[in-house]
Amino acid sequence: MIEIDRLPIGEIAEAHLQSLVTGKASEGRSLEFKQDFKIGSDSEKKEFCTDVASFANAAGGLMLHGIRAGKDADQGTAVEIVGIETGNVESLLLQAEQVLYNGISPRLMVGVRAIPLSSGKVVIAIKVQRSSIAPHAVGRD
Repeated sequence: MIEIDRLPIGEIAEAHLQSLVTGKASEGRSLEFKQDFKIGSDSEKKEFCTDVASFANAAGGLMLHGIRAGKDADQGTAVEIVGIETGNVESLLLQAEQVLYNGISPRLMVGVRAIPLSSGKVVIAIKVQRSSIAPHAVGRD
C-alpha cells in the first residue's frame, strides 16, 4: 500500500483513497481521517485549526476530509470514502485557507485541495508540513 501522506498533494487521486479503504489503512501521527468538513461555527474553526497546528508542530501530515474511519474494532481505520458534497468547491477551499490563515499563529502555509470522486463529491485534503517556526498556537495573534 502506498504511503499517501508522502505523496505531493497534487498527485493524490481517487484510486489512492480507495487503496486506503481496501488496505485498511490506519490513522497515525501523519494521517488523519474525517468524515465531514465543517468550518462554519467558531468551535468548528477552532477544532480545524487545532488539528492543522498539531501536525505542523509535530512531523507534519495529511488530513483527509470525506473518509469515514471505523469505530470499535476498526477504530481509526479507513472504512469508507463518503466524500463531501459542495456546490462551490473553490469557495470552500478558499474559506478553509482563510480560516487557517486567520486562526493559527504564527501563520502557516498548508496545501489545500479537493480530490474529485466519481460520485461527484470530493475529498478535501489538507497537507501540512512540519514547521520550522513551531510552536503554532490557535486563536492568538
